[in-house]
Amino acid sequence: MLVLKDERPSRTKLELLKMGAVYFGIELVFSLEIALTVPILLESNVSHNIYSYVYFLSPIFGFVFQPILGAWSDRCQSKYGRRRPFIFALGIASYIGISLILKGRHFGMWLGDDFSRIPIYGIALTAIGVTVLDFSADTCDSPLRAYLLDSCNSRDQHMALNLHAFLGGVGGSLGYILSAIEWKHSFLSILGDESQILFVLMSIIFIFCLYLTLTAAREEPFEIESTYEIVDGDFFGSKETEEKNDSFVKNLTKSFFNMPTELRRLFICQTIGWLAFYSTTLFFTDYIAQNIYHGDPSADRDSTDFMMYEYGIKMGSWCLLTYSISSAVSAIVVEKFLMEKYTPKTLFLFTFFFYIFCCVTIFYLNSMVTILPFCSCFGFMLTTLTTIPYQLLYEFHNDKQFVLCSGGLPGSKRGFGIDCAILGSCHFLSQTIVSSFMSFLTSTVVNDWNSLPVDVVEARSLNCFKSKLDKWLFENREVSATAQ
Repeated sequence: MLVLKDERPSRTKLELLKMGAVYFGIELVFSLEIALTVPILLESNVSHNIYSYVYFLSPIFGFVFQPILGAWSDRCQSKYGRRRPFIFALGIASYIGISLILKGRHFGMWLGDDFSRIPIYGIALTAIGVTVLDFSADTCDSPLRAYLLDSCNSRDQHMALNLHAFLGGVGGSLGYILSAIEWKHSFLSILGDESQILFVLMSIIFIFCLYLTLTAAREEPFEIESTYEIVDGDFFGSKETEEKNDSFVKNLTKSFFNMPTELRRLFICQTIGWLAFYSTTLFFTDYIAQNIYHGDPSADRDSTDFMMYEYGIKMGSWCLLTYSISSAVSAIVVEKFLMEKYTPKTLFLFTFFFYIFCCVTIFYLNSMVTILPFCSCFGFMLTTLTTIPYQLLYEFHNDKQFVLCSGGLPGSKRGFGIDCAILGSCHFLSQTIVSSFMSFLTSTVVNDWNSLPVDVVEARSLNCFKSKLDKWLFENREVSATAQ
């Protein structure tokens, strides 16, 4: 077997925690976005048919540009290293995005929004914030993982990835706690309303985490030469040199579209997993508020329906807190117990089937008693999607034959950064699919279903449902014909 010679240093747990600290901050702002964006848009009188399109642009940008940035980071010759300049730039962009989400309505008022009508500027700034945050935070994950795996040796790889997932779970938990607390009754109310308080707390935590990551480990500048060791061969220490004049765009295109078979299969599985995950979590708090607590975001702010909607959003945040806690716990469980006993394929399949079972149970029972405990399956799914594929990718890159499978360009090699970006683009592909079809499903299925009377929806059998539905449709046609 032909493997890369590993001369990277061993890292302590504290060093690995500092290197992954920005992921804590990213998951913090992500959880705030998941919990608050849809309610903010609906409270601004944005239609159900439109708000899903807010999530449409960022995955398209990410799917196109993340592999480019990943390949660029493989060749970056900055004196600060290959990965840290990208982590810094994308971290700052993520901070700008969450700031626009939390403060978009305030900025809109400064620009002249009138809340007695639709606040155009506030909605536009919130939508821009969602696009910038989703693109930057998801794209930042690839150079961050490459930074982790570049900076520690093979013995620390699994621990680095699981600590990475653990930090994400804790950061997400903190974000959902912050969004669920009634800040207007706390001593921090002197800072302003809830969005202002969340903005201040988020700023302090995120900037500190970004600083820890950028100062955790020194990166070596990009080197043209790469040394390989032949373990079972007849020679030792041969060197291969990349041609400086290789076409960057051609190399990138070849690397993406001519993936090795192992990476292609992993890409498909990762896309299916993220598709299932985003389909469930993206509109989760709004689902709890409207379907469990029967709140109405478009109702008057002093009405019972609107207060029930806000209460449902808080309860949805507490539900998502259980998934973030389970994500942090499962990261430890996977590293300490499961990885030693089961193969990655077994863990992948078990997680997928367990996730399907929990989602079906939540949908059919439709009660907070079942939703709260079964939300823990979301965390196990997230841990699986953010650890096992990258552990497999690291094992692939130990094989020189895999590394040299760059798509056919002589002398070129697969970079770890671009392959991390290819796996990361599964996020964006799944988000694009979900956001593309969500508005269609809402306008063609959900709205019609919600317009049905209670006696039709609660029919005790399929035949009874069909007869009542036919009767209701017939009566509606008669009313429409009379009106015309």
